[in-house]
Amino acid sequence: MTFTQEELDAAIGKRLARYQRKWELERQHIFVQAVDFTFPRFGSVSDIVDKIVQSDIPYDQLIREFATVLGRGWVHISFTMISTCLRGGSIDQDGARAYA
Repeated sequence: MTFTQEELDAAIGKRLARYQRKWELERQHIFVQAVDFTFPRFGSVSDIVDKIVQSDIPYDQLIREFATVLGRGWVHISFTMISTCLRGGSIDQDGARAYA
């Protein structure tokens, strides 16, 4: 099987972008700029995410992860020193999407 230079560049570029994004996410955890947590006494994962969205907490990223079944999943929240983007999302077995 042979590839054109453009096909190789596209494939390598996508893979590098994927690795860079993975490294950025892991780096936020390593440098304590991100945390995954639950707090059942405060409410469900969805309750926690809703309350954070309604608050004035300056998060960079807020994700409800694998919380489609009550009592499962966790909240991912990250912070950045540069600027806050207030990005929100939901991740489950069906993939990732904007938090609604």
